[in-house]
Amino acid sequence: MLTNAIPQQMWSTDADGNIEYCNQHLIDYIGSPMEGLVGEGFFRHLHPLDERLFRQVWRSALDAGKKFEVETRVLGADGTYRWFLIRSVPQHSIDGKLAHWYGIHIARATTSSTQSTPHGHWSPRFSYSECRSASPCWRRASADRVKPSTC
Repeated sequence: MLTNAIPQQMWSTDADGNIEYCNQHLIDYIGSPMEGLVGEGFFRHLHPLDERLFRQVWRSALDAGKKFEVETRVLGADGTYRWFLIRSVPQHSIDGKLAHWYGIHIARATTSSTQSTPHGHWSPRFSYSECRSASPCWRRASADRVKPSTC
């Protein structure tokens, strides 16, 4: 399949955010078959400090049908967390209804074995585009902070 030729972790979900497909790069990194990522499965691979906010921003994007972007730590099959930029865009049907989400995980280069920021502090980055109906919504405020904002 073409998505396995691209050197990124890729996935798709239905309109409600339920995983329908993961490419082999994502399956290999996580070390779990796709069936292990459905439902709550993927969330178990997020760093415990990242999971709650990730879920909140993902839910806001799902509800609004707008693109999603987050930097978060994902647990690999080797037992270590690695930073990824996760981006997702919605696909709407001809009648304007949300049909699917398509996402990609882009590995972030790090120099630290702890996979945290250079100062050892957790520094997530969340962005939710055109978040008129979600509160709170999160936007990238700086390179080191998440800033809640109202839209």
